[in-house]
Amino acid sequence: MNFKPEQFSISSFNHHLLLAFKNIEPTIKIGALTACNPLDHARFAEELQAYSVNADVSFIDQAFVNDAHKRGLKLFAYTVDEPEDLLRMQAWGVDGVFSNRPAKAKKLLAANA
Repeated sequence: MNFKPEQFSISSFNHHLLLAFKNIEPTIKIGALTACNPLDHARFAEELQAYSVNADVSFIDQAFVNDAHKRGLKLFAYTVDEPEDLLRMQAWGVDGVFSNRPAKAKKLLAANA
């Protein structure tokens, strides 16, 4: 297979590793994972020059989504399996979700588009 750098995204909770990776291979997108709600929302991901901030669904709110988008970042939520969480993420404009049930999630979101 002939993969291109733009087809890859590296995501990690280790932001030091992401920064080192970005310095070595700046053409590959990075996604900064977080399991907490930082005081400055998505600022840490912007400082890393990340493509996205990947956040736990349990604390995402509209302000976090708005802040990520204002900074030019995509916001991806993990792990989104419950229908009410999927619909809330859709309503808030989250750019994508990680789910253990992708077929069910896709069906639900398509029906509520």
